Formats: sequence, C-alpha cells, structure tokens
Amino acid sequence: MPSLGSATAMEPRASALTVDGWDDAAAGYDDLMAPVTTPFCEEALRVAGLKAGERVLDVAAGTGALALEAARSGARVVATDFAPMMVERLRAKARAAKLANVEAIVMDGEDLKFSDDAFDAAFSVFGLIFFADRAAGFAEMRRTLKHGGRAVVVGWSAPERVGHVAPVAETLAEMVPDAPDEATSPAHCFADPATLAREMREAGFRDVRVSTARRTLVFPSAAWFADKGQRAVPSGLLVERAPPAFRDAFRARLVERVRARFGDGPVAFESEAHVGFGIK
Repeated sequence: MPSLGSATAMEPRASALTVDGWDDAAAGYDDLMAPVTTPFCEEALRVAGLKAGERVLDVAAGTGALALEAARSGARVVATDFAPMMVERLRAKARAAKLANVEAIVMDGEDLKFSDDAFDAAFSVFGLIFFADRAAGFAEMRRTLKHGGRAVVVGWSAPERVGHVAPVAETLAEMVPDAPDEATSPAHCFADPATLAREMREAGFRDVRVSTARRTLVFPSAAWFADKGQRAVPSGLLVERAPPAFRDAFRARLVERVRARFGDGPVAFESEAHVGFGIK
C-alpha cells in the first residue's frame, strides 16, 4: 500500500487550519461540506428564532451556508471569514441567488471590526470550533450583539457519532498511522455539550442552553463520497496534497469501507452536532 511516511503525516492539521489551508480547501468545500452543514444551519436559525429585518452576523461563515439561508428569510446579513477564497465563493453564491441583503467580508473572528451592540443575532456554525482562541471568538460575538441579542454556536459531536467523518478518519488512521487522532481535532472540541455550555457562560452569555441535532445526510454513492470525502476532516488536506498513487489507494480503501457498511448507494450517514444558544 502506498505510504506517506511519518514525517509528513504530522503536518496536515496545522496547515489545514491556516488561511492558506482554508483557501486551498475552498474549491472543493461546496461539493461535500455545504450540503453537510446546511441542515444544521437551518436548525441554528430555528433555535435563534430569527425574524425578517434583523441584522445578523455570521462568524467564520465559510462559503455561506448559514448566511444565505438567513438572507432568504429576510434578515440583513454580514458574513465574515478569514479565508479570502471562502469569502469570494460566498459573494458569488449570493450574486447567483440575487440576494442583495448579504455582505461578505474578509475578517478574523477573534478580532471583529464592528462596533459594540451592532447585531440582533450572531452565529458560528462549525467555524468558531477551529479558532486558536475560542474564548476571544465568543467574547467578540457577544460584544457585537445588542443587549438581548442571541448567539448560536454549532459544533460536531464525537467522531463516532458523526457518520460522514467516521469512515474517512478510520481510513486515514489505517493508511497514515502517525496521523493525529480525529477525536483530538478542534472539530470535536464540543463533543461533550457541557463544554459548549460552559464556554458560552464564561463569555458572559445568559440563559445558555445546548441541544443536540441529528440529521441524515444522503450522498449519491459510495464512489461519489470517496471522491470528496477526505474534506470531511481537517487532516484530509494531506490526502489532496499527496502523490497520485496514495490518493488513488486512499479512495479505493474508502470506497471499500463505505460499501461494506452502506452498500453502493445512495449512502445515508447519521451525523450529530450540538447547538449552543445564549443571550447577551
């Protein structure tokens, strides 16, 4: 089986979480992750009780799954992300959807350039989880909210409870033995919902509550998922940058694993996330 070697295996997580790493991922992000995140964005908007005309901040917005849904509901949306290519894709999608009530800005979520008390609601769906300083991210979200404004933050559950992650993480662990354990990824920092509740309270939010959302995510086939599935985990950027022989071997092993569990397709994964709500 083609190997990457241990030295390379330890690099991907750090590089994947930089601006350059997210820019590199932007081209393929919409293929897999936008359909994955959209059902949880819809739940976040429901939990917030968003109303038409409200001013909304979307922090670490990626290519805009939440921002676009919020705009379609009639909210006035400002979406931020520190990766320029993510923001460019968000802007293009807003233009294509003819949504003039979305503004997309390149901005670091740990240092938001907005005044205090500027927004009615603030969201971060699978974004703040990757911040180097989550406390700063929570504090900035709270600072920019009006008194009584609502914050909603969504993070993945444990890897084994996130169906589209598990087979990718298992294949990566099998083929790159020194790859970081997916359970230690920032993506799963809120695997225990009590952690999410505690960090929101420490940031000063009141009436904090955390709910669990489970969604069935359906993909056309095992082969389709294998073509794009490495993007389900931050360390998957390692696969995209690997030599062709390794990429082909990884894809073949992932197809084999998914088919063994789910058949050839359509492939339905049950995935779970925790949704934190708080009020300023």
